[in-house]
Amino acid sequence: MALAAFLMLDTAPELFSVRKSPDDCYERARELLTKYVDQAFSYVDAIVLMTADGDREVQALLTVDSSMTTFAFSHPVVVELPPRRPV
Repeated sequence: MALAAFLMLDTAPELFSVRKSPDDCYERARELLTKYVDQAFSYVDAIVLMTADGDREVQALLTVDSSMTTFAFSHPVVVELPPRRPV
């Protein structure tokens, strides 16, 4: 899955923006994981959420992790999930 994300970045760089994580991301990630202890967020999820939340230019977050939709951003961010395939 991670390599597929890099392939998407390489083939359509105009559709994606790679953002720098905040300097205090470790502390903020710990705070987020403590606040959302009832969610299945990983440390990486927390870093992604903190990065998107701290950058007011971020308007959308593309993820395969539906738990990220439960996060309350400080500004409008649409969390987009890929369409589900019929089983």
